Amino acid sequence: MISPAQLRTAQQTLGDRIEKQSTDQAVQLRTAQKELSDRIDKQSLEQSIQLRGAQKELSDRLDKQAADFLTQLRAIQKELSERVDKLSADSSERVRNLQAETRQRDDTLRQELVSLAASLDDKKTSRHDLGQMLMELGSGCAVKGTARPLALRSQRQVMFLPR
Repeated sequence: MISPAQLRTAQQTLGDRIEKQSTDQAVQLRTAQKELSDRIDKQSLEQSIQLRGAQKELSDRLDKQAADFLTQLRAIQKELSERVDKLSADSSERVRNLQAETRQRDDTLRQELVSLAASLDDKKTSRHDLGQMLMELGSGCAVKGTARPLALRSQRQVMFLPR
């Protein structure tokens, strides 16, 4: 049999071993936790750096695209403005040409009207002469329808008969 002193010593040795194992495991656990925490911190830092890099790259791309878009927009706006100016100048030119042509036609028509009015004034027969011609015609018709009164007519031709 085992004596109580041996039992106590064995118990003491076992307790010391358990305590040593517990301490070793606690140290190993703390070391593993520290390593894991360091790894997590390192990975977090690397991911944060990568994320900032990706954000910067995306931001740069967006800025470049925005600048390109604004450049294209300005070019299109300039082109449209030039087209509008050209169309405006063309239409103004057309209006001026049409106005000049209209004035010229108006002047030509006025001259023609003045000329026709003067021509008609020269060719019109007075009422007195017309009355006399009608009397001669009437008297000629009374003499059995001869053509004599027509020969007596004045030298002027009747172009305009006033109403």
